[in-house]
Amino acid sequence: MKWKRPETVPLGRVWSRFEGKQRNGKPAEMYQIVDMSESVRRQCLDMMQETFLRDEPLSLALNIKTDAESVTSIRNNWEEMLSQNISIACFTEEEGRTKELVGFNILIVKTKEDGHEEFENV
Repeated sequence: MKWKRPETVPLGRVWSRFEGKQRNGKPAEMYQIVDMSESVRRQCLDMMQETFLRDEPLSLALNIKTDAESVTSIRNNWEEMLSQNISIACFTEEEGRTKELVGFNILIVKTKEDGHEEFENV
C-alpha cells in the first residue's frame, strides 16, 4: 500500500457527532466519529484479533485464531492498513470529549499503482 494520508491533512478531525437512542429509561448518549488516533490502534487491533478471527466465517472454519503464523500475518496486514491514517473510530462522548471506544472501521485507499497482490501464505 503506497498511498498515505498527506501530512498536511492533520489527524484528529471529528467527522460526525450524533445522539443514540434512549434505552431502559437511561438518557440517550452522544457519540463522535473521529480519525483513529495512534493511542487506540492497539486496542482496535486487539479487538479485531479477538472478535474478527473468532466470528468471521472463513477464519472460523479454518480455525485461524489457533495458528500463530496466520494471526501474525493478518495482524501485520491490519497494521499496514492503519498506517494510511484514514481509519475512523466511534466513541461515546462526554462534555464534548471522547470517552469509550464503541466501534471502528479500518479503511484503505487502493490505487492502480498498487498493482495486484499475491497471497502465498494464509
